[in-house]
Amino acid sequence: MQPECRFRNIYKMKSIWFFFVAVIFSLQMTTIAFAAEISSSAEWSYDLGHTTSSSGKSSSESSSQSYDIDYQEAPNRAIDISSKLSFAMDESSSSDSYTTYSYSPTADLALTTAPWSLSLGVSEGISTSDDPSTIRNTSLDYFMDLTLTPGDIFPELSFSLSQTESFERGASDTMSASFSFSTSYEIDFLGLSTSYDYSNSISNDRMTSDSDSKEVSYNFSAGFGIDLTSSIKYTGDYSFSKSKSYSYFDDGGIMDKSGDKDYSYASKVDYKVFPATSLGLTNDFSNALDLISLDKSISRSSSANLTQDIYSWIAFKLDYSQGKDETLDTADDRVSLSKSYSSGITMSPNKFLDLSFETSQDKSEEDSKIDTADTFSSSKNMDFSWNCEVTSIFKFSYTVSNSKSFTEGMLDSNDDSMSFALDLAGNTEIDLNVTPSYSYSKSKDLIAGTDTSSDSIDISIDYGLVLTTNMDLKMTHSYGRSKYNSTNIVDRSDDSSLDFSWTEPIKNLDFTCSMSRGSSDTSGDDAGPTTNLSYDFSLNWSVINMDYSLSYTLDDPQDSVNSESIDFSLGMAFLELATVDFSYSFSQDLGDEVSKSDSISLSLSMKF
Repeated sequence: MQPECRFRNIYKMKSIWFFFVAVIFSLQMTTIAFAAEISSSAEWSYDLGHTTSSSGKSSSESSSQSYDIDYQEAPNRAIDISSKLSFAMDESSSSDSYTTYSYSPTADLALTTAPWSLSLGVSEGISTSDDPSTIRNTSLDYFMDLTLTPGDIFPELSFSLSQTESFERGASDTMSASFSFSTSYEIDFLGLSTSYDYSNSISNDRMTSDSDSKEVSYNFSAGFGIDLTSSIKYTGDYSFSKSKSYSYFDDGGIMDKSGDKDYSYASKVDYKVFPATSLGLTNDFSNALDLISLDKSISRSSSANLTQDIYSWIAFKLDYSQGKDETLDTADDRVSLSKSYSSGITMSPNKFLDLSFETSQDKSEEDSKIDTADTFSSSKNMDFSWNCEVTSIFKFSYTVSNSKSFTEGMLDSNDDSMSFALDLAGNTEIDLNVTPSYSYSKSKDLIAGTDTSSDSIDISIDYGLVLTTNMDLKMTHSYGRSKYNSTNIVDRSDDSSLDFSWTEPIKNLDFTCSMSRGSSDTSGDDAGPTTNLSYDFSLNWSVINMDYSLSYTLDDPQDSVNSESIDFSLGMAFLELATVDFSYSFSQDLGDEVSKSDSISLSLSMKF
């Protein structure tokens, strides 16, 4: 049965639709004497696919249609009216399943007259199938949004109301609704901004007993920022939120409930002590309370950071932070303390000496009612880097780092790493880049008594060649070798690629092709190196009002089945009224077993 015929048989418009359509068209008719803009669009698409494998053949088919009508009206300078009617229909089927259908009409209306703005909308969704055992599913959604924007002097107000109903005969019948209110207000010259949000939602399952629920929440936040002096700036934030959830028996009694209450504040001071000296201070606090169990979580943190420019090429920084987290009124109350220190210096007197050094220390401690759960740990870190630009085509970088961790004051691990990299870059006439690098790392676990280290070498070479003004050739090669000294295992990788591009051998035509080869090997195993090859080709051409695209890909992996794919697309535009797009794709595995698939897609869109 065709979708259109089935639609006429199964769809019955509800009374809510008559109301919305009547309102929209009555408003349009009353303002027909004024200038109006009416536009409409339609889209159709069709997809067909086939798959062939050793288990047999299968096919799939789908189509969709959508229609839109937009209407905008300005009967006078104070009123704007806009409305939109939409309808979409989808159908899909396959050789081994039933055909499914879905329909979704929608209607939206917006009315604006300063300072008010009103939006109304309704949408319906219907899904069904040729399967006799399938039950039609229907959903209905509608909303209303009302916004008041009185200007800068008074706060902005926003109201929203929505409801959703879903029905499947004999299976489900649910309704959910929500109401929300929000307001915000700003005083620019004081740097003050506030906002308040309230929401109330309910859910009603008419077929499942004792399953109704309700949620209520509200949030308040305020932010403040002001320049106390030309060198001191203060910012602060405060927030408060509360939420409650209830589940009910059918007789109205409360079956279960939950709730939370949270508030927090944060403050920050930025102080420009001297032109080259900056100081930053922060203080944060948060409190979370479970309204049912009365469990409480409190968190406090503060930090201070100092930056000092000694010369134009020397900068020093010093950071300190501390935090405290508490879990109270529980069976296992806990207090966690943390402290962190760091200092660093950067020096860049010239392009040969770009130095950076940083050291840090972290401490954490946790106390619990249970003595055996108490812990104390710390760590120390050091990082150094040097970047040097010898010439415009010769650069190198060197980095070294060390990290130590302690548990209960005893050293348990010590990690070291070092890396060195060169960058040999050619100029535009000789587009050659050579980048060798070396890295080494060593890790010592004093608890487990293990000592592991590894080193690796990587080399990459990029070479670009301009054959003519519109023909380019690029070659890349990279080699990597990593050795794990504790096991004497060596990993190797060898990758190469060749890319060719030809821009406009004829007008508006671009051609590219590429080949890549990748190989990897691990010592100590019985398997030899693994090699993968791939080839790609693409052609794009625009002529008059048509765009063509053709691509071909062949993958030749050593340890799996070869595969190839072809993709073709054609797009046509007819003035600004209609566009047609056609695409075809084909893919297959070149193994002993048959495995291939193809698909066709056709779409048409029109605007009036």
